[in-house]
Amino acid sequence: MNEVAATKPTKWNYGKWKNYKITIEEKATVAIITTAILGLIPYVGKLAAPVAALVITWKLKTGYFSAKKDFRFAGSYMLEKQHLKIWKKSNYTQLREYKTADEKIWIAWGGEES
Repeated sequence: MNEVAATKPTKWNYGKWKNYKITIEEKATVAIITTAILGLIPYVGKLAAPVAALVITWKLKTGYFSAKKDFRFAGSYMLEKQHLKIWKKSNYTQLREYKTADEKIWIAWGGEES
């Protein structure tokens, strides 16, 4: 068993926003749209299915998204925050929805989790 001393969390490392455009096929299901979002937009894991449901509800033919990931370290963990914005228009100026999700990831620094 390898004990890791408690350390003060580091400052947040902020990612950069990147824009994505996804064309939605007619009669696409939540599962298909979730798969498309996961395949095209990195780091949005937990947000993909709820956003896909919104795409269906709003009957979007084209989805305009912006995404980024922020992270910091705290002891044996990396704390991650995923961000996903959905825009009304292709110029990415009218925000329709903004979702975030947090993740706590164990980092093995040469030892095993106890």
